[in-house]
Amino acid sequence: MRTNLIRAMFLGLMAGAPLWALDTQPGADPGPGIPDCKAESKADSGWFALFDGTQASLEKYWFKSNASHGDGGKWWVENNLLKSNQNPGGNGGLLYTHRKYSNVEVKVDIKPDWENDGGLFLHSNGKGSAYQVVIDYKKGKTIGGIYGEKIYTINYKPFFLESPTQIRINFWKEKTPWTTIWDANGFNEIHAKIFEGNPPRIVNYINGYESVDYKAPQQATELKNDGYIGLQIHGGTKSWGGGANEYKSVKVRELTNKGEPVIDPAWSNACMTSTTLSANQEKPSSHFRSFAEIGNRIRITGWAEEKYELQVTNVTGRILYSTRGQTGAINHVVPMDRQGMYLVTLKGRNFHRNAKVLAKHISGLGN
Repeated sequence: MRTNLIRAMFLGLMAGAPLWALDTQPGADPGPGIPDCKAESKADSGWFALFDGTQASLEKYWFKSNASHGDGGKWWVENNLLKSNQNPGGNGGLLYTHRKYSNVEVKVDIKPDWENDGGLFLHSNGKGSAYQVVIDYKKGKTIGGIYGEKIYTINYKPFFLESPTQIRINFWKEKTPWTTIWDANGFNEIHAKIFEGNPPRIVNYINGYESVDYKAPQQATELKNDGYIGLQIHGGTKSWGGGANEYKSVKVRELTNKGEPVIDPAWSNACMTSTTLSANQEKPSSHFRSFAEIGNRIRITGWAEEKYELQVTNVTGRILYSTRGQTGAINHVVPMDRQGMYLVTLKGRNFHRNAKVLAKHISGLGN
């Protein structure tokens, strides 16, 4: 048995086959993603990576589906890129997030192969129905438009591709030359926003240039106000050129119902996992961020020379914990109600003995 296993692994390596397998069913919510700690301004903060060039992110945040377009297709990580291709016989498929999203924006850095028909699914029901941001990199097709995938008819195309370097305008009003907007030899950013519920409003951008601003005319009975994000390999031999599509990154940011980004009110230019208030330091209001998971808790410890106030809120502003303390020891353990980002506010002054807010993952603590 062991000899056969080693032989199978050796043959798999020789054939370039991965020795891991993606989930094929939605699993438990894995959390919001990998926080972006390099945002250059508050307006750019709040993004979470669902693919960051690692095998770990692919396996944690995504599952492969054969609900539509074939047996699921091939998805693998190579040279820090997520790659996708059909299986023999024109078998495509979908890669879905484990988490469902409502009002959200998605940025995908993609290098599609010419003649490949792909797409970005929004509010998908996991059965192939979705509002699709089309990435149909084929002659006569379009990029950045909207298509109703297994719902009512939507076929909103701003232009038609003649070649990787030439387009024919349908209704697009952008005057910038296509060769300036689109890098035919490199990676390009597809940026989509979906908000306002069901029916939603969808706004798409290609490398920062708006391609469509579309308000769906009616509800899609197959869909809800939220759903999975998906990446598509279109099925059928005529829908795929044979080469792989490549993704450098996929990241998301939650929006309000009006399409405004949900931004951490305590944004700083680095992710803080813990911080210390020095002895005798006056700091009337200190903010700390935590990226916690369900079942995990934030612990706040230290010593206050004077009265203090402590409050923990989630990213929507809902208060999870609020208390006032007297002078003396600070020792609070606050359970998190969901995955995501939390704000800890400690008001007071003269925190002695290195008062700390530990925003690291702490689980299994007693009360």
